[in-house]
Amino acid sequence: MSRKTENEFSEIKAPRLSVALAGTPGQVLNLIKSAEDGLFCRFLFYSFQSEVVWIDANEKMNGVNLTEHFEYLSIRTLNLVDYLEQLGELDFKLTEPQWAALNTFGKKWLTNLSTFISKDLAGTVKRLGLILFRVSMLLTTLRNFDDGINSNTFICSKEDFKIALALVETYLQHSVTMFIKLPKSGDVTDQVLKKYFYKLPLKFRRKDAVRIADSNFQIKERTADTYLLKLVNAKYLEKIKSGFYQKIK
Repeated sequence: MSRKTENEFSEIKAPRLSVALAGTPGQVLNLIKSAEDGLFCRFLFYSFQSEVVWIDANEKMNGVNLTEHFEYLSIRTLNLVDYLEQLGELDFKLTEPQWAALNTFGKKWLTNLSTFISKDLAGTVKRLGLILFRVSMLLTTLRNFDDGINSNTFICSKEDFKIALALVETYLQHSVTMFIKLPKSGDVTDQVLKKYFYKLPLKFRRKDAVRIADSNFQIKERTADTYLLKLVNAKYLEKIKSGFYQKIK
């Protein structure tokens, strides 16, 4: 502020910046230059294909007066702010089964995406774990506001956590889609490994794995061994004994 005014100094004690943007996938490059950019994991992505139709420009859409509709929502938002200010400091809690589900989500996708897509997606998975908690908190707050709950302790319901988990799993898939589209410094996506894994039988010998790699994907023996080791380390395969493997269900 001091550069724009007469040396006026302003300090924001606890900045909380949120950004909501809409545009085409190509426009993402104006903001995020690379898939390995640390900025990538700080965004939620949701992509969709819109219908090529003309939308009525009338002030009423589907019989709803949009001006009145948003005026009503603005009043509801103000009432929500008043509600939270009256309650004061809040304590939001997940149940033990919900914490277990959150940890299961994180462990599953951290291993899956790091193995089959790229380790650069690890940051995205970790942040989505935090976002899962925050979305659960938001949904619980909105529900308690609608129900007129006056307690300072908010406990997430099974329904709200289920909704939050479904949303975050959707955002995860869309993040992967966007990650693959963005430029990378090297070949960090390994879709061949994923296809190779699904091509392997439940139990197999190393020589069979080498044959499958060569006949289906033109993968050399050394690369096949590297893939097998990577799958064992990620606990997708178990080495029963020398030269023998099985998938871990």
